[in-house]
Amino acid sequence: MVKTGVDIASWKAAVNKSKGGAVKLSKYKSLELSKTNLVPFTSFKDLIEAYNSSVANFKSFSEQDAVRMIAAGQNKKKDDTNGQKQFSSARGKG
Repeated sequence: MVKTGVDIASWKAAVNKSKGGAVKLSKYKSLELSKTNLVPFTSFKDLIEAYNSSVANFKSFSEQDAVRMIAAGQNKKKDDTNGQKQFSSARGKG
């Protein structure tokens, strides 16, 4: 018979690997241009702030998502174990 179910160690490794991509993202240093007031250049500061905010939000989301995905794997394993017990119990009675 083929073994089925969730291998928690493999599941955690896969989830943590996917989370690792977000961890590698880094923020840009703030930029101050003092010799120009041309909008295309002065807007760099706003763009960098928006990018840094997005990176922080994405990292937070990725961390929270990883926690939820690991919990889902553990819940699936628990459900599989309970289902197997019920199946085995039903077969023994029939």
